[in-house]
Amino acid sequence: EKEYQETLSQLETLKAVTDLPEIQVWRDAYRKLGIKPSKYHSSVEAILRRLKKGQDITTGLAIVDLYNRISAVHKAPMGAYDISKLSKGHIQLRKAEPNTDQFNPLGGDPKSFPINSKLAVYAMESEVLCWGFNVRDSATTCVEKDTCAVLFCSEFVSASGRSRSLSAINQLADIAQDLGFKKTDILTLSAEVTTGKF
Repeated sequence: EKEYQETLSQLETLKAVTDLPEIQVWRDAYRKLGIKPSKYHSSVEAILRRLKKGQDITTGLAIVDLYNRISAVHKAPMGAYDISKLSKGHIQLRKAEPNTDQFNPLGGDPKSFPINSKLAVYAMESEVLCWGFNVRDSATTCVEKDTCAVLFCSEFVSASGRSRSLSAINQLADIAQDLGFKKTDILTLSAEVTTGKF
């Protein structure tokens, strides 16, 4: 709670959320993906923008509210999937395939999330689970009130981002364990190394 309040205080001193280097690195990444960072915000930028405006970020789902607050504190994007809905095979973080990929955005119109060949997506076979690294989750695999098992993800595109993502995931795992949930392995994936542990 103290870290969260400190984050809110920091946001009050900023002219704009985009002044943060942790946000700029994602904006630069999105430009390389061929999408406009002024239109499509990383999940952490979207959360910080709402907080700076004094808006409520609660969703009614305790686990989502928790990881959103942790995301804001560490300035690291976070997302979650209902494991019971991940039944089609391996999840990949890969470039999108415009001719075959399909996306059912949570709370959005698929036409608002075009798929181009530069775009990075989480996918299972041809189903996109998250568009643009962490911009928008799929309604098909999202966490809901009856979700019992969750896969959490946090991406990074810089060395400093890696440490923030690791801190965020570890804090989330520790809190969940304190609440009685089972903590499983924390893995890291990259373009060079496809399996392993932090």
